Formats: sequence, structure tokens, C-alpha cells
Amino acid sequence: FSNVLCAFAPSPGLFLFGRVLVGIGIGAFYSASFAYVKVVVEPGELAASLGIWNLIQIIFVLFGALLVAGMLGGFAINGYFMDNESLDDNITDVEVGNEAPNFKITDTEGNTFNLSDFENEKVVVLEFMNMGCGSCHNFEKNVLKSFCNNTTMPEDVAVISLTQTENANQEDLNERAEGKNWAYALGSEEMTDAFGADRSPSIVIIDKNGIITFSESGAMTESELEEKVNEALSKSN
Repeated sequence: FSNVLCAFAPSPGLFLFGRVLVGIGIGAFYSASFAYVKVVVEPGELAASLGIWNLIQIIFVLFGALLVAGMLGGFAINGYFMDNESLDDNITDVEVGNEAPNFKITDTEGNTFNLSDFENEKVVVLEFMNMGCGSCHNFEKNVLKSFCNNTTMPEDVAVISLTQTENANQEDLNERAEGKNWAYALGSEEMTDAFGADRSPSIVIIDKNGIITFSESGAMTESELEEKVNEALSKSN
């Protein structure tokens, strides 16, 4: 049952719960089987018998988990990483060089716009972030704040920090945006999935032609950001 639950877990929480059940079941089975071996095996052969029996059980546990997952149409890890859907179903192809998905965004100032509105006008830098992510805070404080306050920042560049889900607290986001020279907005799971930006932070750069020129997870230095923005600007000319 626990392996079946893991194979079809619709959420990370249920996947972890299934793994807990697997651990409890394995622990109980080991205890019972070791007690049985002690009864039927001669004392002088006990150590070797326990070792062999332990190896057999490990093989059967691994084989059983893979067999159940395979028979039911997917590995348990799908429940954690892909919500039981394939990557093709969940995420638009967002490789560098492809056209960026278009989404409507409303920032903390109440301005509503489409990403496509920037075409032929500005290079767009998107930071997909989690409100509780320390790396995101540091990236904004140490890189974006300096980059956006820099007098040498090109006027035809727009920076937008987006939450990875629509469930973020609006008041907290408004407070986070105070004193910043770039836009903050509530994102959505749909937008996060479309850009393949599940990790925090994820940085996506779109040139003036609406083409993705950079897309990676993890923070970057200000010089690295400047380099990637300049590459997008050069491709836009």
C-alpha cells in the first residue's frame, strides 16, 4: 500500500507520508524476520545467516518498490517532482532561444501589463522567488538593488520579481517592494511551470524580440547579471 501511495502521490506531503509508511513497514518486517532466523538457525551460523537474509530482504524491498511503481505507470519520485504528470504536460519548452510564454501581471503599484508589452521596447529580467527563500532575499539585496540603482543601468531594461505561486501574502509582498527600484508582483504556479522556474531563485532574461536568452536557477553576481543583460541587448539590436 505504501509503495502504491508513493507511486501516485498527488503532493509532496503525501509522497513523504508514503515513505514514512514504507520505513515503518520495513522496520517491523526486519524485526520479525530476524527473530525467526534466530529460532531456526544454529548459533554458530547465525551471523552469516543474518547477513544473507538481510541482503535478500534489501533486494526484495527494492525490487518490490520498482515493480509496483512500474506496473502502476510511474515511479514514486513522480509524485514529488511532477505531481504525477509528465514534464511535457506540465511545463512549456523554455530552452534558451525559444519564444517566452506571455502572461498578464499586476505589480504592487497596481499596474497591469503583459510580458509581450515589452517587445521591441525593453529587455526583461524575471526573478522567480519564494517569499521565505534566504537566497532570494540576498540576491535582491546584494545584486538586484545595486544593479537597478546603478546609474549605468540601461533604460531599456525592466526587472520584475515574481512570487512562484499566487498564494503569497500581498501585504508582505508590498512591504518587500518598498524602497526598491524594480517591480514586484504576485506570480502563479502556471507561470512558474511555464518558465520551468520551480527552484528559488530562478532567473530568466527575455530580449526585445520576446526570445529567452538566459534561464537558470540559483543566484548570480551583479557582474554576471550585467553580462547576461548585455548579451540580450546585443541580440535585440
